[in-house]
Amino acid sequence: MYLIKADNSSKELERNVVGFLKKKKIKYSYDSGDIALIIGGDDFILRVVGEFSKVVPVLGIHDGSSFFAEANSLNFGNYIELIEKKQYKLRERTRLVASVDGKQSSLALNDIGIFPTKTATLLRYSLKIDDEVFWKDTSDGIIIASPVGSTGYAFSAGGPIVLGDPDIFCLTLTIRISRSP
Repeated sequence: MYLIKADNSSKELERNVVGFLKKKKIKYSYDSGDIALIIGGDDFILRVVGEFSKVVPVLGIHDGSSFFAEANSLNFGNYIELIEKKQYKLRERTRLVASVDGKQSSLALNDIGIFPTKTATLLRYSLKIDDEVFWKDTSDGIIIASPVGSTGYAFSAGGPIVLGDPDIFCLTLTIRISRSP
C-alpha cells in the first residue's frame, strides 16, 4: 500500500496521482503505507521524511526543480508501474539526528544547523558521536551534513561536496561577518 503525502501547492498533481492509483486499482492511504509517494518540493519532501518514525522507501514527485523528486506529472505512472512490478532498486541514505541541551531533533536527511540564540555570541559545543567526544570548539555555529546535504547549506557555508553515498558526515563551522555602515 502507498502512503500519500502532498503539500498544498501540489493538489492538482496529487489528484492526478490518486486518479492513476484508482484507475489501476492500487491501494493507497493518507495515514500509513509500505512506500511513500511524497508530492511536493524538496523542502516538503525533507520535512515529511523527517517526520517518519520508521524507514520507508520514498518516491518524490514534483513538477518543479528538485534534487529529491525522481518523478513528475509526465512520468510518475511509469515509476509506480515499475514499483508494482518490483523493478526498482532502493538507494539507502544516511540520516542524522542531533541532541542540543538534552533536546533531540527530528531525523534529518540533509543537514542540521546549530547556532546560538543570541546574535554576536559564540557557540561552545562538544561534538559527540555515539556518546564519545569527537571534537570541542567554539564558533558562530556548526552545520552537520550528510552526503545528500553536502551540496546545500553546508556547501554554501564553505563545506565540501561529498559525492556518492559514503558513510560520512561533513562538519562546517560558520563565521558571521558583520560590517558597520
